[in-house]
Amino acid sequence: MLTLSDLLKVVVAGVILTSPAAAEQVVVRHTEYSNDKITDGGHVVACVVTLAVVASPDPRILNFQFLQFNGRAGWKITGGVMNWKDQSAVAKRVADGNFSASAFLYKNAFQKDLTPEGQLVGVLTRDDLYHSFSQAFFRRPYSVSVRWENAADETDYYIEESPPLPVVRNFRDCVSTLH
Repeated sequence: MLTLSDLLKVVVAGVILTSPAAAEQVVVRHTEYSNDKITDGGHVVACVVTLAVVASPDPRILNFQFLQFNGRAGWKITGGVMNWKDQSAVAKRVADGNFSASAFLYKNAFQKDLTPEGQLVGVLTRDDLYHSFSQAFFRRPYSVSVRWENAADETDYYIEESPPLPVVRNFRDCVSTLH
């Protein structure tokens, strides 16, 4: 009998596999989550949870950040390529990307902008979707789709692990300090 978790995995995998632009699906089994905050003049203006996907010997690096700022929520996608022999990394520019989960299938819910450094930032444009978006990120599984610059197709990263409880608590504590 399928558990709810197994059923969600099947549904999300089905969505990923039926995506017409996806050339590759990557199931991520090792994740690292961390917290950060952005300050301005000593005041916290943004709270961040960062997902880092770095798995030797695969040279690809994916960083996905869940952001809360100015009463808004969003994400940022960055990445790179790691040379494991000399332990050096080179940033990759993002051309496009998105976030989805079985309970959050709103590809057009984000205003997307590229930074001059080639990072992609998506800001949630519908306040009514905040709860669904945050639940999709903080409860597994979810997918991050990325089309790297000079690549014809997307890569879909299927994230099975959710942020650990200490990271979730630190994020909530940070959000409570936002004005």
